[in-house]
Amino acid sequence: MNSISISDQEINNLQRWPWQAGTVLLKQPTVQKQVNDLRLIVHCDTVTFQAMYGIPLERLAEYLQGLPRYDESDREISIANGRLLPEVLGQILKTQQRRQGQLIPKNSEPELIAEQAARWTYALFLSSASLILAEVQAYFKMVIYLTEDKLTHYSFSPRASQLTDPSESPSSLAAQLSTPIGIAWLQAYPDGYACYQESLGEVVSLPYANPLKPSLPSRRHSLIHAVTS
Repeated sequence: MNSISISDQEINNLQRWPWQAGTVLLKQPTVQKQVNDLRLIVHCDTVTFQAMYGIPLERLAEYLQGLPRYDESDREISIANGRLLPEVLGQILKTQQRRQGQLIPKNSEPELIAEQAARWTYALFLSSASLILAEVQAYFKMVIYLTEDKLTHYSFSPRASQLTDPSESPSSLAAQLSTPIGIAWLQAYPDGYACYQESLGEVVSLPYANPLKPSLPSRRHSLIHAVTS
């Protein structure tokens, strides 16, 4: 996770909130149900789910707690404090639900489709989470505070202009959310990994239409409109 460099004066003017670990944030009742729904959709055992999905979800939760949400009811930006996480998880679940009706790779033998199904599902999970996070955090600066090398508090402030820093591009965020074992698993199937990279905006030459694209969230979806109105 990258912290944003801003002036000491700006930092002194920011309100701070206690930092919570991702494991704690994922225990919210609404979030717990969403995580369970995701586990049912991806069809894997508890140990595998924690290694492949649980750790990225914890990291995603920790990042989102430091980003605000625009509340259309009172026309004010308010601290997320866990409110943004269920909305983002809802978007991720929608991408997985759209993927359920697709046979990937297209025009392939049923055995091959079944063999590769879990990899395509995982590629869609990581790319959708990274794309949504990249768009949400593009409009706000996140500041984290350390005490004796431990995260204790966080804060945020609006960015003067939309973020263009390559270090927080979708592909960079995907690298921060994912685990080495997860990326290695995707890389074991080069065609699927190339589609995953292309989904994140990397320049990859594909000889066919990316089968992940129809399931991915569109830019400027409703969540982002809410944040930036």
